[in-house]
Amino acid sequence: MQNLPDTGRLGASPTPSPSYTDHAAEPSEPDAGDATETSSPASDPTEESFKAVSAGDCLEVYDTGRGGDRIDWSADVPPAPVPCHIQAAGLVQVTSTTDTTCPTGAGKASWAYTSDVSGETSKLCVTRIYHKYYCVLGKRVGDKTLLGSMTAVDCKAQRIPAAYNRIIHITGVYQAPPNASTRNCAQGPNDQTQYLAWLVDDDKLLLCAKIYQGG
Repeated sequence: MQNLPDTGRLGASPTPSPSYTDHAAEPSEPDAGDATETSSPASDPTEESFKAVSAGDCLEVYDTGRGGDRIDWSADVPPAPVPCHIQAAGLVQVTSTTDTTCPTGAGKASWAYTSDVSGETSKLCVTRIYHKYYCVLGKRVGDKTLLGSMTAVDCKAQRIPAAYNRIIHITGVYQAPPNASTRNCAQGPNDQTQYLAWLVDDDKLLLCAKIYQGG
């Protein structure tokens, strides 16, 4: 992430000789003790939820920020997908469900689950979807602000996770122009707002923001 200036044997069997009795054979009743109960394989609902996700799905999940450098997803299992074409729908988009290694960088992450039942690992590669007017978490380090690129937060949250100290309000999401900087965030010739800016999604998007909470 670039902080700009202020993912059987066959064979013949002998034929048995018929036996004869003086009375008709009575049908035998099955012995209940001989019945073998067939149990179905154990299922793992969490694994099934992961496997139900398809590449291209948009999901309403995000990093809460409570895990610090480790993503703490806002849900234990993938929720039902939401329509990607609806404005402001979804906070991540699944880019792959088959890659063993997901892309990394600002706005990219992976969500994995290993089943105790099957022993298999399901992995979703995801890309963050940024929406204007939404808020994310940031951390001031010296004169820079580091972006929690997979986070989302209520802009008016009363508490900020310990790993962060700022709430950042997104003012715009743009296709990144050449030599992008905070000057590209101005919303008019007289806009004197002190913006923050980052390049995300392989430097394809310019994320413009300003501080909402925190010094």
